[in-house]
Amino acid sequence: MSAESLRDWKMHEKTNLKTKKLLAARIELHRAVQLVGAVGRSYSPPSGEDEYGSLEWNNVSKLLVSVPVGQEEKIYAGLSLAKFNLGLYSQNGRLIEGMDLKKCTLSGAVNWLKVSLGKAGLQGEKLTMELPYEIPEYAGDTEKKFKYKPKNTFKEFSNLYENAALILSHYRENNDHASEIKCWPHHFDIAMQLIFEGEGNPDEKKYVGLGFSPGDENYKRPYYYINLWPAPDIPLSDLPSIQGGKWNIEGWFGATLDIKNFKKINDAQAQMELVKTFYDAVLSEIFKIIGREA
Repeated sequence: MSAESLRDWKMHEKTNLKTKKLLAARIELHRAVQLVGAVGRSYSPPSGEDEYGSLEWNNVSKLLVSVPVGQEEKIYAGLSLAKFNLGLYSQNGRLIEGMDLKKCTLSGAVNWLKVSLGKAGLQGEKLTMELPYEIPEYAGDTEKKFKYKPKNTFKEFSNLYENAALILSHYRENNDHASEIKCWPHHFDIAMQLIFEGEGNPDEKKYVGLGFSPGDENYKRPYYYINLWPAPDIPLSDLPSIQGGKWNIEGWFGATLDIKNFKKINDAQAQMELVKTFYDAVLSEIFKIIGREA
């Protein structure tokens, strides 16, 4: 990822970063993203790590998309975070069928998907919303209507995921042992791994994870993060300060950068540099911990 590409960073406006509005939109998007993951999961071989239920950011169409499914002509599902539309697409990106999720229920969207997948040549009834993980109660409410409000905040989430995919690509392209960048519908985070030991063996793998979370039960606001696995036993007092960020040692080892930091920065490139400086500083410290060169 060239420095020129990093200039595509989208500006995060202060007015779109209000915590309550972000939380309301995140709940609706977390519900909707389960539909996209279900398409890949339902029409792919069983997997212990749920890789077929993962999503990717498509920067051309500005969609979170499922893995391709189907025998001869592959198709995929895609969710527009900005417009809150669900669609089925051909492998070349042509829209086959589309649905507006606004004021629709989760069960209504599932029924639409089954019919549309059948029209596309797949067995619609094979689609299942059974999940290999537990999700918050709100995300599994099948009869509650989706809400598309506030509209600007949905667009903001689209920009957040686009920017996250952009900067993660920078680190992926500069590391020979980096995983693919995936969005996981379980926690709705988009992330990658820099694997430094046990590559290809999930039980022995050691890695540094880089990612972006839209928020969770511990952090109300979206945040960037880095985590190290396995976690070392290091007290906070032994760790240096991080510009804009903070270390985490409870439950997992790493650091976070809250997007509230963007509110004080009125320049897109300066926002990007803050995230890059955070990643570089924490990576440097983590590489010292594991005894590797940054």
